[in-house]
Amino acid sequence: MDDMRQVHEDRIRQFEGTLKATAVPEAPSAPDSSPESRRSPIPIMRDSAGQDKREKDPAEEAWKQEKDDLEAIMEKIEQENADLRTRLRELEQQLEPVTSNAPEEPEPVDVYASMDYLLSPLAQGGQHRSRLEREVKQLRYMLEESEEQVAALRTQEKILKEEIRKLDSFDRRQNLSNEYLKNVLLKFMETENKEVSWDSLDIMYNIMDRHEY
Repeated sequence: MDDMRQVHEDRIRQFEGTLKATAVPEAPSAPDSSPESRRSPIPIMRDSAGQDKREKDPAEEAWKQEKDDLEAIMEKIEQENADLRTRLRELEQQLEPVTSNAPEEPEPVDVYASMDYLLSPLAQGGQHRSRLEREVKQLRYMLEESEEQVAALRTQEKILKEEIRKLDSFDRRQNLSNEYLKNVLLKFMETENKEVSWDSLDIMYNIMDRHEY
């Protein structure tokens, strides 16, 4: 029995050394001799929580940076889409009077009549109309392709946001678990009543060893 007690006392000393190594030093303040001030673990929770906030997860930072880059690309493409829509409306407005005023093409009687028609101002108006129609068709194709790209980027952004949310949730759970274990152990060491089952101490030791303090 004495050997078992000695083993557990060695473990308690090991816990104390580990907590001293991981604790963040506090600024010097006036000493407080009250029992409440000696036993309260609240300052340690505040300091260690601040340390966890300062140590950012590289994977989470990479996800956030990629999301920011995607948002910048999407903003640029959406601006280009707006410019394309404006240009498309302008061309359609130009095409309307040309289409409404274009006369029906007469059937050419012979080769010379056809050449005269092609060289006439009416033929030039028809060519202008054809050029506008080609440009409108090209702009519509570019706009459709650009909107498909925006849709794909939005899907990727949604996936990134979900991954970042999972990382944040995991970090919060991990920090709460670490803080809980630290404070339970501190309470155990600071209490004057040492009538605690050795099984409970073994459980705390195994949990802290699994968290790799």
